[in-house]
Formats: sequence, structure tokens, C-alpha cells
Amino acid sequence: MLTAAKELTTSTSPIDLLKKLHQKHQERDIIIGTESAINLNPYRHLGKDAIFTHNHPKNGSFSIQDMETAVDFNMAEMRAVTPNGKIYIMKRGTEGLKVDGKHMEFVYQFVQTELKADLTFNNLYKAGMIDKAMDIYFQRIAERIGGIYNRY
Repeated sequence: MLTAAKELTTSTSPIDLLKKLHQKHQERDIIIGTESAINLNPYRHLGKDAIFTHNHPKNGSFSIQDMETAVDFNMAEMRAVTPNGKIYIMKRGTEGLKVDGKHMEFVYQFVQTELKADLTFNNLYKAGMIDKAMDIYFQRIAERIGGIYNRY
């Protein structure tokens, strides 16, 4: 799997490319979307328990839409790979996910509000340590939805 992830980090295309990987890490499909979105609805029937790896050409971590898709499709894992070599991973927790996709925006907003009062988060952010601050943000999101977050 990391081979596929490494290949995606070398992509210079601004197109949002998605590789859907089977839970046994066998390459199954390549889907090409636009610079900022991809339509996975035709693949919904393949999403349950799947691992999806896709690139984020602008080096960001998970969007609300990423997490809505992961939750609604009941994916085992969502991965985002960036041109600067970072790999963001959100796994479904052992007890399953606690929310549905239509509540992800609320979860994001709730965690943002919660972190406004978090000194560690704010100090990291102000010091320019964005990766560490965003790790706190996504750890909190993972806690709220029943997921497990990592960044490599």
C-alpha cells in the first residue's frame, strides 16, 4: 500500500486522482475527478470496509467531504497523500463510526469551537507548527466520530 501512496506523492497533476484499494491492498480502480472534487457515488457499493487513498494536490488534510464520504460509505480507512510527502489516515474505530455523513460539518465546527479555548492548539498554531496543531484537530474529530487518526 505504501508503494501506491508513494506513487501518488510524485503526482504533479492538479487533478484530484483517487485510487480505490481493496481491503487486501490490491489495486482495484482509478477514478479521475476535477481539481477539487471527485464523484464516488457510482462506487458506493464498493465502499464498505474499503481503504480509499487519494491525493490532495494542495497539501491539505481531510476535507469535510472526504470524511462525509468515508462515513457514509462505511469505509475501513480514508487516506490522503500530499505532494510534500505527508500521508493522512483516518481509520474506522473498532466499535464503528458514531455519526453519519450529514453530521460531519457539525463535528468539524464543534471541534473548531472547542479548540478556540485550547492553549496547546493555539500556541502551536501561532508558532507556525501547523502540522502539530492540525494533528490535535483531527485527533479530536476522530474521538468524536469513533475513528483513529494518524499522519506520517
